[in-house]
Amino acid sequence: MRRPGHRSGPVRRGCRRRPRRPPSDARATVYDPASRAGRRAAVAERGAGELTSAAGGPRDEIEWQFDAPDPDAVERWLATYRTGAPGGLDISPARRALLSDRYLDTEEELLRRAGYGLRVRRTLTGGAPSLEATLKSLGGGTAPVRRVEFTEPLDAEEGERGLDDGAPSLGRAAGPVGARLRAVTGGRPLRVILDVDTERTTRALRSGGAELAEIAIDRSTLAVPAGPRRRLDRIEVELAVGSAPGAAQGFVHALTDACSLMPSRSSKLEAGLGPSGGASGGVPAGRRRAEGRATRRWPPAIRRRASMGEAAAVALRVPLSALASSESVAREGSDPEGVHQMRVATRRLQAVLSLYAPALEPAAGALRGELRWLRRELGDVRDLDTHLERVERHQAAAAAGADRAALAPLADLLRRRRDDARRERLLPALDGERYLGLLSGIASLAEERSGRPRPEAATRASAALRPALQRRGRAFVKALRRARRSGGADDRHRARIRAKQLRYALECSGSLYGRSGRRAIEALRPLQELLGAERDALLAARSLTSLAAGPEGGELPEPTLRAMNDHAAGESQRARELLAELPRASARAARRWRRLRRRRLSAHGGS
Repeated sequence: MRRPGHRSGPVRRGCRRRPRRPPSDARATVYDPASRAGRRAAVAERGAGELTSAAGGPRDEIEWQFDAPDPDAVERWLATYRTGAPGGLDISPARRALLSDRYLDTEEELLRRAGYGLRVRRTLTGGAPSLEATLKSLGGGTAPVRRVEFTEPLDAEEGERGLDDGAPSLGRAAGPVGARLRAVTGGRPLRVILDVDTERTTRALRSGGAELAEIAIDRSTLAVPAGPRRRLDRIEVELAVGSAPGAAQGFVHALTDACSLMPSRSSKLEAGLGPSGGASGGVPAGRRRAEGRATRRWPPAIRRRASMGEAAAVALRVPLSALASSESVAREGSDPEGVHQMRVATRRLQAVLSLYAPALEPAAGALRGELRWLRRELGDVRDLDTHLERVERHQAAAAAGADRAALAPLADLLRRRRDDARRERLLPALDGERYLGLLSGIASLAEERSGRPRPEAATRASAALRPALQRRGRAFVKALRRARRSGGADDRHRARIRAKQLRYALECSGSLYGRSGRRAIEALRPLQELLGAERDALLAARSLTSLAAGPEGGELPEPTLRAMNDHAAGESQRARELLAELPRASARAARRWRRLRRRRLSAHGGS
């Protein structure tokens, strides 16, 4: 009699499931230094808008925004609240100002793509008008809304005269706004995308004489160029610098309950441009098509009976969308993830074009070459980003402040090199027609309707992909064996490349090979990352040694050179520690690959 849930079939001896062991501390930290989450946390720690070539730091704007159907009722409530002054809070008398805001962007919407809105504000409070430019991050999230903004004053006469002819004075500005504009737009002219005229009434919310927040009642009219004007009334409560959100939370709750206010779902810029986000015909067709089917799912969801043509189109869309959407972050330059994700997307696109080559148009071969070109143009910036991150981590881990200060000149040198590489290679590549042609060509392949599809496009993908996957698997196993025998760094690098090629090929096949395919990918990923971390440590040690011995090293102070030698020794030690994890990771990946090949890729395997 069988027990409930018992599976019938032959008993396999020696296959008893071993209990899963929790990872040790050493294993848990092997991949953390290069982890994506670690990089994002570091960026958040130092400020989302950092740009080393610009002077001046960002300011965090934290505010609550509400739609105000009846701003007069809010005025009356504030007068009552001020009279009672409950909770030890006090509200100052009202001040009034006229604001004239002009929002600008390039024809290609490069600022929006970089996640910023550019505003030039003219303020009139009774005296001479003032003019300032503000670059503010888009998006919000849950209340209170948090944004990063950069502000710099402008010459009132020159600024207003230049707004209608491409705002050249903004591009020449020497402060943080001008520096970021030059980095993102490449000197392209700006155009007006929205005008906002506002009557603003402000009051200060104070506690014990210290200002907690500013309360603003805005009665605005919004107009896009050659479009109708419309009304927008808002209430904003913006925290003063240094104030915690909890200090004003009680007041905000009382305000919303008494006046029945609803949180705003968009900024003034987003409300004025509407659902389209201000998309215009100036956006190049290739980039617009590349962003058209935005999706983040990877590996892609491919149905089991999909044809080669259908599977190729689905697999192309995901990295193509990632490539186009990461471009803005790479242009802005504050987050290394932008360049990194663009390079990852090029590798995934190359993998798709290679794996599905029999079913694609002949033009796909040329696009693979263009992807290699783009990755080379991004490579210098990426290498310097990686090197700088390692130096900054070493600085953070240094026990003494003197040790951290000794590496500061090296970090400054790497930042200058990175900024030069961005200006000389990355930005010209992204601004050129060659890049737009690449996006357009891949978008055409992903639409499944261009050209004459080959007969192979109609064959079932799960069967047609087996030979190509088996070839990549054999190359991976061969490279892994050679690396084990020789113990050489170059052979380990080749094994990493083969592991990456096999992993990307399996990911491009989506869910065609079920659980066995997913488990093989899960084993290949940590092996690839382990080999990559070991090689990065070796290259960092070599780079530090050659830099110290080169002409630029002669200009660095002696404490910095000593710290570089210590850092190089630490990187070499780190590489040796990582090698201790290699046998286990490589054995696991090889075992998972053999299981996938036996169960799903052999002649009698599942479809």
